[in-house]
Amino acid sequence: MNSKELPADTIVKRMWNHQLEPIKVMLVHRKKDLSTEEWLRFVEVTRNSILQHPDQYLVSHFESEGILKPLVDKIFEDFINDLKD
Repeated sequence: MNSKELPADTIVKRMWNHQLEPIKVMLVHRKKDLSTEEWLRFVEVTRNSILQHPDQYLVSHFESEGILKPLVDKIFEDFINDLKD
């Protein structure tokens, strides 16, 4: 791999992060109406829904390659951490 190429998981994470942007916007909007604990539960339910039904949220053939859970977990971890700042 030359220095300009990105690992496949980085490319997929960027693609999925972009595809999940409308979901993240909705989550940010709901944050105003819920307590922190309720909102974190709502985020977790949403994340679990994506993991259980990726075809409803993500356009990709990579779900079967064992990267779905780690990448979705990382996207949500980054999302929550970004909101804390």
